[in-house]
Amino acid sequence: MKKIYYRLKTIAIVLALPLALATSGCGDSNDDTGAEATADQAAVTSSDLLGTWKMVSFSYESEFSTGEVSGKISAEGVDLDNVLLIFKPDGTTQGSGSFNVNMSTTIGGHTTTKKLKGNSPVNNGTWKRNGNTLTIGSPGHPTSGSQHLTITKLDSNGLEINGDLPNPAGGGNTIKLKVEYNRVNQNN
Repeated sequence: MKKIYYRLKTIAIVLALPLALATSGCGDSNDDTGAEATADQAAVTSSDLLGTWKMVSFSYESEFSTGEVSGKISAEGVDLDNVLLIFKPDGTTQGSGSFNVNMSTTIGGHTTTKKLKGNSPVNNGTWKRNGNTLTIGSPGHPTSGSQHLTITKLDSNGLEINGDLPNPAGGGNTIKLKVEYNRVNQNN
């Protein structure tokens, strides 16, 4: 039993890493957002991202397997009051704030939920947009490198990004991420 507990504790620690990578780390997404979303995105430009955005929602889910232990994990951001992301005209980003994540792990039909602390996922990084793909580099999180997110919503008031993070627990599974922001200020 101690062996399984140790593995579960290790898995929880390893799977908490995506919290630190959250909006700076998403792999390529193969999700087809449909013709309607593509048409909507064609009408916006990179300048539409400029300014300050406040995180209003954060979630991810994944499956994992480490030898004899496998299960599912899901997480939802809470206490998001002060998490800001700034897209600057020179192609740099700045992040601030912290938030908590309620992470639930289900193994063998038993679910455990734990509250984890996270910091701003993007700190003094870079950004580039190509169509619906937002590439973010975050030197503050060197393990994530440059990551590609899919913009599924962008208008004058809101930004939604989705993507797949590489799962640090391995097994070929990805972590499905969804983050939403509301615009605070357009002139930065």
